[in-house]
Amino acid sequence: MKNAKVFKALSLMLVCMLFVVAIAACGGNNNNNASNSPSASASESSASPSESSSAEPSVAKLTGSIEVGTLYENDPIEKAVADEIMKNNPGTDIKFTFVNSKARPAIDQRWRAGNPPAIDFQIFNGMIAKTHEFVDQDKLLDLTPYMDSPAIGQDMLWGDSFLPAIKPLLTYNNKIYSVPTNVSVFLLYYNKKMFEDLGIKPPTTWDEFMTASETLKQNKIDPVAVTGTFNPYMQMWSDYLLQREAGYDETVKAIRAGGFKDNPKFLDAAKKLEDMVKKGYFMKGFKGTDFTAAQMAYVQGKTGMILMGSWLSAEMKDSTPADFQMGVVPFPATNGAGDQHAVFGSAIMFSIAKSEKNPELAIEYAKQLTSKASQTRMVEEQNSIPSIKGVEISDKVIGLKDALSSGDMVMRYLGLENDTDLNNAYGIEVSKLMFGKSTAEQFIDGLDTIAKKFAK
Repeated sequence: MKNAKVFKALSLMLVCMLFVVAIAACGGNNNNNASNSPSASASESSASPSESSSAEPSVAKLTGSIEVGTLYENDPIEKAVADEIMKNNPGTDIKFTFVNSKARPAIDQRWRAGNPPAIDFQIFNGMIAKTHEFVDQDKLLDLTPYMDSPAIGQDMLWGDSFLPAIKPLLTYNNKIYSVPTNVSVFLLYYNKKMFEDLGIKPPTTWDEFMTASETLKQNKIDPVAVTGTFNPYMQMWSDYLLQREAGYDETVKAIRAGGFKDNPKFLDAAKKLEDMVKKGYFMKGFKGTDFTAAQMAYVQGKTGMILMGSWLSAEMKDSTPADFQMGVVPFPATNGAGDQHAVFGSAIMFSIAKSEKNPELAIEYAKQLTSKASQTRMVEEQNSIPSIKGVEISDKVIGLKDALSSGDMVMRYLGLENDTDLNNAYGIEVSKLMFGKSTAEQFIDGLDTIAKKFAK
């Protein structure tokens, strides 16, 4: 399948990047350029990427104002980029608007009304056909011409600075419509000290996971943190189990056209999730717990594990105790028919509205946010997985590098992220199972019903 091939390449690229950067660090020069320092300001970069010691904006003086979507309110790196651009270009103004989670419906309505932010996240993905309508409706700026300008902080073109395996996610009809800020993957986080104190092995198989959960429960600790108010995060559990048991391609095929009842592996996956519910392995009160509170429960040691995206450490940085040690492992293997080492993931990307009156200012912001200095800061301060060449992955989250090299990447949320109606219907079925309102058999029946309803 095309998606699997792309993400296999991305997995290999991330692994190779660890070695290439390490070699460069040992054998490269020691000039300590500002562009290589995580503390360098975002716009300490030059019109000529080899001249990073004489910082200049990458374009002539800019004017006007733009509204920039952000996934994290008060993100310090995004703010630093904006502040530096405004400092170097008096009279410009960059304002941020939260576009994530609960704010998303209002932002989607703005796109429909024709007044979107200049920059918005997760609008376009070359691997998700549903998002191509934004291009077909002439709503997105074609970024292809800008890719031939110099990258900031690196001796290459901007378009050449991105990881090659990400390119299909950015591209439609051989034109580029998105800019990747980082790569995200879904991993099983565990409390390293808690596990060591209780003699629990970080689980790599489903049996080990269930044993770890039971040990935590017997020690009066809720095994798994999860939100019951945001279906996509509950779907991480069903997505992984369906993939592990039946396979990614089979699951995507079934969710698009039906067939869940024809393959007993799907029911095996549902029964595993039902078993977790019956044994009380999800945190108490999760049905009414929002995702921030669920993540807080994990970093404050009230639960032992959480299945979450690799953005977790950045999102909870200010709430995580200094001595808390995050550990991660890939989702446990179940010995099913699917790839037992596959990792759900994607690139976090933003696009620029074609209706934007100040596109050059938006482009400058995009280039500065994907400069080597900004990407290095993201890695060092937020444990992000970089989207560009030449920046090493952090080792602060224990097991992250190993998890990234464990197997192929497949499209997160089964590629349903931008297929709102189908995704919402699927999420409702998942929540019913996890709330104990339906059985595994009823869950499978429900999935077949909605798949056939939305089949195209």
